[in-house]
Amino acid sequence: MPIPSTRAIWLAALGLAWPLLLGGGPIGLSALAAWDGVALLLLVLDWWRAPDGPDLQAERTLREPLTAFAANPVSLRLRAASGRPLRVLLADAPPPGFAARGHRRALTLPGGAEGVAA
Repeated sequence: MPIPSTRAIWLAALGLAWPLLLGGGPIGLSALAAWDGVALLLLVLDWWRAPDGPDLQAERTLREPLTAFAANPVSLRLRAASGRPLRVLLADAPPPGFAARGHRRALTLPGGAEGVAA
């Protein structure tokens, strides 16, 4: 199931502001109903355009065995199986207290291509 995009979250939030801005009443209710219809249509379109699981394949490579108190480089090889470009935000979750650098990356994959984050 696709995760709602930032765009979808903003659409939903903006839909909540209309009745407050118009002061309620029949005009506010009509504007809210119209906005909800447009927002629902845009949310369905956003969901339809979101990549499915098979559109993105990932492979993680690391040196084994992992060593404590030493750098353990990890690389991710991502492949976009779909024909459209994908923007991927990567994040690792190192344990609290560990000095971790570079565990958040952004990567844009052209359609049908692969990329490496190391």
